[in-house]
Amino acid sequence: MKNPISAILPDNTTIRDKHRWTAADFFSTYRYWALFIAFFLIEWTSASFWPCVQIALHAKNSESGFGAVQIALVYKSFFVAQNLGWVIGSLLALATLRRGAWLALTTLIILFTAGMAAVFLSLCAEDSRAVALTLSADFHGLTLGALKAAFIIMAAGSLISGHPRKTGFAFAFCLLLAPAVLGRMLGPLSGGALAGWMREIGGMPALACGALAILPIGVLLILIPARRLAFDDGPRLRHAPQNHPPAPVQAWIPAAIGFVTLAALAGIFILSDPYRLGDGWRSERTGLVFLTLFLLFLLLAGLVCIVFWFYRIHKQLAALIPSQSLLTPAAAVVFVLLAPLGMAMALLMLRDALDEYTAESNLPSTPISAWFVVWVLFFFPVAMGMIQHKANRINPPSSETKPGWGEP
Repeated sequence: MKNPISAILPDNTTIRDKHRWTAADFFSTYRYWALFIAFFLIEWTSASFWPCVQIALHAKNSESGFGAVQIALVYKSFFVAQNLGWVIGSLLALATLRRGAWLALTTLIILFTAGMAAVFLSLCAEDSRAVALTLSADFHGLTLGALKAAFIIMAAGSLISGHPRKTGFAFAFCLLLAPAVLGRMLGPLSGGALAGWMREIGGMPALACGALAILPIGVLLILIPARRLAFDDGPRLRHAPQNHPPAPVQAWIPAAIGFVTLAALAGIFILSDPYRLGDGWRSERTGLVFLTLFLLFLLLAGLVCIVFWFYRIHKQLAALIPSQSLLTPAAAVVFVLLAPLGMAMALLMLRDALDEYTAESNLPSTPISAWFVVWVLFFFPVAMGMIQHKANRINPPSSETKPGWGEP
C-alpha cells in the first residue's frame, strides 16, 4: 500500500531541487514570518479577549443583576459555536486552497473583528439582554473557530505548494504551531490583567474588549505586503560564493562554552532563591551578590559566544557546502535569538545539511549519531561539539562545484 504522506510530499527526483523549498528557504522569507506573526496575534487576541469578557460579565452581574445562569448560557453558546466554526473553516479552507486562499483568509479576519466588536457593543449597552450577548458570543465563537481552522489548513497548503521534502515541511509547519502555544500561555494573563486594571482605575472592563478588538486590523496590515500565501515560485539563491572559509575550531571549544553557560545559569537559579541558602544568605550576603553578578557575566558572555558560534559555523559550512538547506550566517543569528526553539531547530538543520552532503558526495563518513537528537533536547553543548567535529572533517571545495550544492 502506498504511503499517503509520500504522495503529498514526494522525496524522489521528479521535482528539480531548485524548485524545492527547504526549511531554511521558508525561514528566509517575509511570507513565512507574516503567517507566523499573524497566527500569534490571532491566538493571543482570542486568548486575551475571553478573560476580559468574563470579567465584564461578572461586573455586569454585580451592577445590573445579570444572572449566573445567563452568564453560563453565554459561555456554553460561545464554545459550541467555536466548535461549529472549526467545521465551517475547514471546509472553506479546503474549497479555496487552489484559488482564493488569501481573499478567504482576509475575509475571515474581518468577520473575526466584527464578532469581537459585536461582543464589545453588547457589553457596553446599558440595557443589554442575555439574548443579545448570547447571539454576539455565538457569532464571535463561530468566526474564531473558522479562522483558526482555515489558518492552519491554509498554512499547511501554502508550505506544500513549495514541494518541500518531508523534513523541510516538518520543520516549517511545527514552528508555525508555536504561536498557538505562546498565545494561549500569554493571552489569559494579559487579558485578565488589562481588564482588572481597567476596573481598578474606575473604567469599564468592557473597554479592554474594545481595545483588543482593534488588534486583528494589525493582522491584515502584516499579511497585505505578503500579497500571496503560496510558495509555488522558486526559492532564491541565498549563499554568495566564498573562496576562503573561516579556519575550523576544535570541537571541544563550543561544547565547553555551552557547558560553562549552562553551569552559570544553574548557579544563578540556585542563588536567586534565598530560602535554599538559609542563614547563609544573611551572613554572606555581599559575597553572594558578587558571585551572582559574576555568574550573570559568565551567562551573558556564554550566550554571546554561542550566538557567534552559530554565525561562524554557518559561515564555514556556506563556504564548504553552499546548500539551500543552510541559513545564511546573519539569518542564523536572528533565528537562534528570536524563533521559539530556534537553537534546537538550527542544530537539527545543520545536522540534516551535513548528512545530506555526505550522502550526495558519496563520502565514506557516517551520518551523525541518532543520539544527536537526545543531546539537542537535553544537553545542547554536546550537539554543538558533534556538529563542529563533523564540519571539520569536510575538505575545502575544489574549483569544480559539486552538483546540487552550488545551484539554487
